[in-house]
Amino acid sequence: MKEPFDAILPELWEEIYHFLDDDNGLECDCSKFERVCLSFRELCIRMEKRKIREQLELESKYLKHPLFLSSSSSQGVREEDIQLVEERMGQKFPFHLREFIKIIDGRPAHSQDLTNLHYTNSLRPFKSWSLGLFGKVIIGGVFDDYEPTQIYINLEQGWMAMDISTYGTTDTIDGGWKGYLKMTSNMYESYNPFDMEKLSENFSDLVKISRYHSDILSCLPDKFKNDLELMKKLVVANPEAFGYMPEIIRDDINFIRELIMRRPRIYRSVSDRLKKDKELFDLACSLDITNFYHAHHSLKDKELALKYCKLSRYLSANDFPDELVDSELVHYFKHFWNVPEELRTPELAIHFLENNYDVKQEIKGDSNLQTPQVLEAIFRLCPAFLFNLKKEHLFTFDSKEVALKLFNGHQIDALKAFNVLPEHLKKDIDVIKAAIKKRFNIFKILSEELKQDRDFILYCWKESESTNFILDSDFSPYNQDLEFLEIACNNTPGLVFSLDRELVTEDFLNSLQRYFYKGSLVGDLLNMTRFEHYQNYKEKERDGFNENIYYGETD
Repeated sequence: MKEPFDAILPELWEEIYHFLDDDNGLECDCSKFERVCLSFRELCIRMEKRKIREQLELESKYLKHPLFLSSSSSQGVREEDIQLVEERMGQKFPFHLREFIKIIDGRPAHSQDLTNLHYTNSLRPFKSWSLGLFGKVIIGGVFDDYEPTQIYINLEQGWMAMDISTYGTTDTIDGGWKGYLKMTSNMYESYNPFDMEKLSENFSDLVKISRYHSDILSCLPDKFKNDLELMKKLVVANPEAFGYMPEIIRDDINFIRELIMRRPRIYRSVSDRLKKDKELFDLACSLDITNFYHAHHSLKDKELALKYCKLSRYLSANDFPDELVDSELVHYFKHFWNVPEELRTPELAIHFLENNYDVKQEIKGDSNLQTPQVLEAIFRLCPAFLFNLKKEHLFTFDSKEVALKLFNGHQIDALKAFNVLPEHLKKDIDVIKAAIKKRFNIFKILSEELKQDRDFILYCWKESESTNFILDSDFSPYNQDLEFLEIACNNTPGLVFSLDRELVTEDFLNSLQRYFYKGSLVGDLLNMTRFEHYQNYKEKERDGFNENIYYGETD
């Protein structure tokens, strides 16, 4: 009999506990230690799988339209199909999404009645996942007239996001698919897919479900709202329940103190009367410093302001009465732009620079801060930013150490920086390597001797971030060299479509770490080879079709 995919095997526990109980466990040989580590990893994975299934089974018990229907679309996706698609794409799907679709493969829309909406309604069946532009795999969405939303995985960066068409915005889903399962966003906040009469009969299940579905809190029966112990459990599970408590309970300081011990941010929602309580204020701030912002203004004196500013740099001038903000307090702010303009001084700017806080944009916009002392600090700590200032503030870069630091930084015009170097540094091999890695078109101004040194140019090419230079006519003969071409196409796969046709052979394509296919359904991937994807694209290209290209990357 095949074991359940999330079975917690006794031998896994036994091996781990035996290792932990063994006084000589840490002195064992590496193979045993590695075996125990792998066992522990397997145990964690099986626990996560079980949690996903348990959550779905729990919610399905109380949904108006249960998840586990008899239709084939809700039977789950076979592991073999998932692996085959991942192999074709050269990428793995997020773990929690992968396990989720093994349980249930999307859902059909039940009706236009949005009270039936559950997060699984927004997931398309696996074979309908579409491969789009810019590394997107579109897996679902909510397409209503008010706020059409598209849910997708960005395979290049590995995160999940939602595109909201109405506003043209993209919101990253914190925590990936696992975070999405727990999400209560605007997309769902006014919908309640649960049968509240049935759910109210089992308070423990109500508490579990409320952790991820805040909408049900507005539907709580009065008998729950007036029960102190029950509401306490509900607030611990989901702080939003605090807003649905009767006023008499929300004003009980002993009850509130106990809640804050478990959920410190509850302090933000308590009454003004309780916010004036000094003991409650200290307790809330000691557990979560951001509660200081929500404290009553009568408690915010200079001593407390300094105390909590030193504990947390997240506070700013907006968190304090104007009379408390002075030159001493602003030293503990996180952002220079939080400092009132009248308190911004060159000395304070240097203090922020030396403590690795971003102050450069404020310096750029304020000529009073561009003193020799501040510029010297920038030169020492972040020299690349000097190029954003006026020409008269540029230093002569006559130090190899500073030049290397300059090119190893970020957001710099490497060609411009290279051109202002003294001649002896322009000929220094280490400086050239650092500069050309940042921007390969510095190749054009190298000496002819270096240009002809294939080993040196190949080394720089492997390190370079600018592989589009392969198309530059000045890069001859290297732009016909297969080794250079392979590196370029592995870093920037779209270059394949710009190369000379005689260079793009089947052998060359199959030698790449990346491969190509048109933006089609995931189902198509199950029946196409790597080269067939490329051929399919080229056929479409001849017909003038060049949309929805997606290129995958192998591990």
